[in-house]
Amino acid sequence: MDTISEPNSDQLRLRDAEANYRELFDNANDAIYVLDAQTGRVLDVNERAHQLTGFTRAELLTGNIAGLVTGHPDQTLDKALAYIKKAATGERQRFEWQGTDKAGRDHWYEVNLKKVILTGKERVLAFFREIDDRKKAEEELRESEQRLRHSMDNMLEGVQIIGYDWRYKYVNSALAAQAHTTVDKLLGRTMMEAFPGIEHTLGFWYYKRCMEDRLSAHMDNEFSFPDGSTGWFELRMEPVPEGIIILSIDITERMRAQQELRAMNQDLELRVQERTQMLTAVNRTLETFSYSVSHDLRSPLRIIDGYALLLENEHSTHLGEEGGRLLSVIRQNTTRMGRLIDDILEFARLGKAPLVRTHVDMNALARNVWQEQYGISAGNARVVIADLHTAYADKGLIEQVLHNLVSNALKYSAKKDIPEVYIWSEKKDGRTIYCVKDNGTGFDMQYADKLFTVFQRLHKTSEYKGSGVGLAIAESIIIKHDGRIWADSIPGEGAKFCFSLPDEGATIPEAVK
Repeated sequence: MDTISEPNSDQLRLRDAEANYRELFDNANDAIYVLDAQTGRVLDVNERAHQLTGFTRAELLTGNIAGLVTGHPDQTLDKALAYIKKAATGERQRFEWQGTDKAGRDHWYEVNLKKVILTGKERVLAFFREIDDRKKAEEELRESEQRLRHSMDNMLEGVQIIGYDWRYKYVNSALAAQAHTTVDKLLGRTMMEAFPGIEHTLGFWYYKRCMEDRLSAHMDNEFSFPDGSTGWFELRMEPVPEGIIILSIDITERMRAQQELRAMNQDLELRVQERTQMLTAVNRTLETFSYSVSHDLRSPLRIIDGYALLLENEHSTHLGEEGGRLLSVIRQNTTRMGRLIDDILEFARLGKAPLVRTHVDMNALARNVWQEQYGISAGNARVVIADLHTAYADKGLIEQVLHNLVSNALKYSAKKDIPEVYIWSEKKDGRTIYCVKDNGTGFDMQYADKLFTVFQRLHKTSEYKGSGVGLAIAESIIIKHDGRIWADSIPGEGAKFCFSLPDEGATIPEAVK
């Protein structure tokens, strides 16, 4: 009878180790191949290798790693054997490998090769882990980076990415053009090498703060180029993983325009000061003139009128009929001259009078003006006053405007059987428009530009009395209110005069005033 010997302790330990190895081998998450270190032949595989590739265990054991897993033309058996032989020397290998499963689908794997001793022989363990998702994410990231780089390459803004060592890691063509150089001359160089002395500028201080403290910044920066020229750039800088990114816009022309504008403004201010001094001198001259008109001209007129009255009262019998007529003409013209002097003084006074704006009841104002005019107008005149909007103006001055326009309307419609005057208002574009229309003689619009000029008249004094200053006074008042006055007429069909006043708080464009 044969005797069966009991296994010794070393054999037991070996058996236990192999059992543990087999359990770990079969239950590993990675596909594991046991390979011949010289030929690459597959000696053993675990269950995960079957699941990962779709090949049966028997199919996997009939070939080598390149023949069964790899279908990519760049990943050949020779290349696989080179990795295996390096691993057999004890140099652990880790790489990515593209393979094809049994269904013909391509997959990416992360492969680790490690030398081991199994059953006393040198083997190489190959651990395969599928990384399709990671490769897909990497490809998407690569495509995204390509799109981003393409976008940055074609941006009108200058783009530069500066590494922590202050070297240019990326610049686009717009930045190179702004820097008066080329992309190739910047990439790989430090900012200090490309632009000596830049580290002493205010802009570099902001770059450094962004780099070290990771703080964003936005600034306008004047930059001096190596050739001695300068330029202005609007800079935005942000911290990025590589260091900092700087976006730049060339604003040199804008800054030069602003500098020119400032110089023009300074010149304009100087001219305004000079003009103000001139106007001050002119005003003093006008004040002197007004004083002379008030005192020096009135005195001769009073003397002329006084002596003419004396002749009329005491010597009319010696003058005869023609002499009396001539004397009457003298007195009429001295009276007219007196009115002209009064109107000139009133016109001069308006330029100096300050505005006191209040809310003015234009309905009450129009009624007061009509009551004043009624006594000196034809008794059959008809005046229609619509419901007028309240004005925000100087009450006394606007009353004078309305007085002059109503007086004009009544004067030039007096020859009608029934003189008619209409007064109304309307709102438009932040202003209120007031109009006075009559059915009088009217005027030719080709002479309308003369209406508001001092002493300019479109009708003879013998036909219609007046000094020709009333409308000029009205225009002066309206302009003082930041408003506008205008007229419209057809000869023989009456005239319409309108003026606009800004509403309280309204800003009226110059083109609308």
